[in-house]
Amino acid sequence: RIRSRFIASFFVCVCIILGLWFQGTTLMAGDPVVKQLETRLTQTPEDEKAEILLDLAHVYVYRPGANAKLITCASRALELAERLGDNNKKALALAYLGMASIVDNDQKAGLDYSYRALKLFRQLDDTQGMAQATVNVGVAHANLGDYDTAYGTLRRALSYIPGETRGR
Repeated sequence: RIRSRFIASFFVCVCIILGLWFQGTTLMAGDPVVKQLETRLTQTPEDEKAEILLDLAHVYVYRPGANAKLITCASRALELAERLGDNNKKALALAYLGMASIVDNDQKAGLDYSYRALKLFRQLDDTQGMAQATVNVGVAHANLGDYDTAYGTLRRALSYIPGETRGR
């Protein structure tokens, strides 16, 4: 019963959270948006590259086989954000690294990155970020076989969604 409740909640959480975060477009290989971002990256001063790197990381989240590119972009963005003291970009980079680690089946690293992101998102009062980081934590626990913790964590992710979207 716990496992079936977990599976149902998991799919609801993932669909809702990704629906909030994903902006309705899937970018494919060779997409002009990717090329444009890569071009902007080469023409942008070092101190301003973190945002473009995070935009690229967002693209790579949704591209099968692009996990290595996601890690590269998010890692570089994290380094820049730390150097600049930009906690918004740091939190987002950590969340992307958490997702990438989970996809790479490194659940412990995924949990570490995701908990660090969650801490920053809480400080920033970013509920969408808190929801995504909490989903990452829940997925990592599920992948480790800890379904009770995963279930509770994914239910908690739902609490970060504004009331009017809950239950849709």
